[in-house]
Amino acid sequence: MIVQWILYNQCGTSCIDKNVDKVLYLNNDSSPVSPIGALHFHLLSRLYSYAIGYNFIIELANSWTDAQFHQVTNYKEFWIRYCLEHNISTIKVMESSEPFLQQFIIDIQQELAKKSIVVDIVPNNQFLISHDLFCKKYNKPPIMEYFYRRMRKKTGILMEGEIPCWGKRNYDKENRKFDSSFVDHEHCTFLPSEWRKKACNHYQAEVREYENRHGTLQQNYPTSRHESLSLLQYFVEHTIDRFGELEDAMYDTSDFVHHSLLSVSLNFWLLEPREVIDAIENAPTAINNKEWCIRQILGRREYMYHWYMFYKETIYEQNFFAHTKKIPDWFWWPQKTWVEMNCLNTVLKRVSRWGYSHHIERLMIVGNFSLLVWFHPQEVTKWFREQYVDAFERVVTPNVMGMSQFADGGNLATKPYVASANYVNKMSNYCAWCKYDPKQKYGPDACPLNYLYRNFINKHQEMLKKWRQRFIVNQLEKIDREAITKQSEDFIAKIW
Repeated sequence: MIVQWILYNQCGTSCIDKNVDKVLYLNNDSSPVSPIGALHFHLLSRLYSYAIGYNFIIELANSWTDAQFHQVTNYKEFWIRYCLEHNISTIKVMESSEPFLQQFIIDIQQELAKKSIVVDIVPNNQFLISHDLFCKKYNKPPIMEYFYRRMRKKTGILMEGEIPCWGKRNYDKENRKFDSSFVDHEHCTFLPSEWRKKACNHYQAEVREYENRHGTLQQNYPTSRHESLSLLQYFVEHTIDRFGELEDAMYDTSDFVHHSLLSVSLNFWLLEPREVIDAIENAPTAINNKEWCIRQILGRREYMYHWYMFYKETIYEQNFFAHTKKIPDWFWWPQKTWVEMNCLNTVLKRVSRWGYSHHIERLMIVGNFSLLVWFHPQEVTKWFREQYVDAFERVVTPNVMGMSQFADGGNLATKPYVASANYVNKMSNYCAWCKYDPKQKYGPDACPLNYLYRNFINKHQEMLKKWRQRFIVNQLEKIDREAITKQSEDFIAKIW
């Protein structure tokens, strides 16, 4: 008998081999051991992984094949027992886009080979360009912008022959704005599905604890392809029109602003990238909205995967700034924080509740703070990996190690992503309700981001000059560097 093993991020019919006798989805509640240690995922990550897998198996079983959902604690032990009990000759499994999970598969392949059972690992088909083709094209990853432009030409997306539609490659001037009069709008939500209810029942005690802290558990992310298509349709019909303009804007009154929330569907493979791109390209909205959405999928999603696969053997060893601090407990339990920064508290509580915050809150609030207070980059990567519902190894590692924490020293980003309160004040309403003054550089009323940022610049000024950031270094001439250093060190010492 030939069976196919469906991994948690392969819940789409294009991953299915219709020549197999049976399809299995394994839900594993144990904490997987990755290069950054054992991972203890956010409750919502486990809920959606369970619900999505369970629903996918039900749909397969109702349509054309024998499909089974199994709760397991150890992949290897399960497959050895199952194969022997059911006379399995071959297990087919698609190559994982998560290298640490791929190593588990290889270990199982080697173990079962001793029992004359074949584990047939087939190439991954979840990206618009295969990694083999990427490596043939590039000796090393190019700059992301150049890769994105080449993908536009290769696919013809947002192109008129060799020329970009409307004559422009990007629309940064039209995007990245802040609207102080913004009023939150209705977001797409879903009634609790049968499979989500089953998942909640499985994690009953943890759901009860979650609801004691956050209130009734709502379903903001799809658990099926049908729901994912509904969310995509809702986005292109109701939400996309201000997406480009407000893509970087942050509000303590809106958890999602105009973001699509499609990352969960894409990362679990409920939707495929090309169908999302096609829907956006045909949406009745301005070109700046279309281009920025498509850039995230055709450019960033593809690029980050190939970049990570290229550097996967060495990236976790990188720590360019030699930061060593552990993340404090209150980062996981923000209700207990003593840091009275409205921006950080709002985002940490948002992540705790939804397993989500949008990209700028990840990069310029959590990532920025983490870099400025010297958190170890592996610690930050682990936190992101555990806390976000849409977090997968190929996504989190390059974005955190390479971009947010600059641990690789510039292979991915051209300079560190650090900022003072000026940026946060410009792009959010957080500062309006904060006890700290975003305009004071240091002193008891100054926003910590101001003196932490300048302390970072002072500490690394020679490096910044090499990155053509001399104008930032020149800002230090007008401030008391000793006062900045002392206040920063005092603040950092109190974090734990």
